[in-house]
Amino acid sequence: MGTYTSAVAATPRFLGVVADRFPVQGAFAVASQGLAVCATAHEHGTRDPGAWVPLLGRVLFDRDLPAGGAPAGLPAGSAREEAEAGAREMGEETGVARRGPLRRTAGMLWRLGRTLWGLQSLFDDRPRGKWRYRALGKLPVVGVLGGFLDEKEALRRASAETGELLAAGYAGRR
Repeated sequence: MGTYTSAVAATPRFLGVVADRFPVQGAFAVASQGLAVCATAHEHGTRDPGAWVPLLGRVLFDRDLPAGGAPAGLPAGSAREEAEAGAREMGEETGVARRGPLRRTAGMLWRLGRTLWGLQSLFDDRPRGKWRYRALGKLPVVGVLGGFLDEKEALRRASAETGELLAAGYAGRR
């Protein structure tokens, strides 16, 4: 699994240092490492996906999340309320679109881009590979090789940290 996900996470490195300007590379890498954390937890006998959430928060984002439930300070229904507000904004609540499909699509892409751009600093908290691999990843074209080696090392580190947390009995914040 690690070879394939590292290859996917390294593809934006074809552009070299330009890939650092877009959050796509970080999103691919976090998704790849998330799979590694969940697979490691599964291999260690943690079968409940709800128990993986604290591990994902600790390993990928260096944050303590509670096992089963919304993080402190975040109401449980806030995501739903936000989705309903977005639907009202687009006029979907009444069934009559206030804006045309092109404007709605452009607005949705703008909000998605703004969200991903804001997540870039969060993606930077994830485990990373060796600095020499990251330096090689800054070169155009051959940066794919550096990105691949960087992501393989980062996957190894994420998996090792997950194993250590599980061995220590980590279950998230209580």
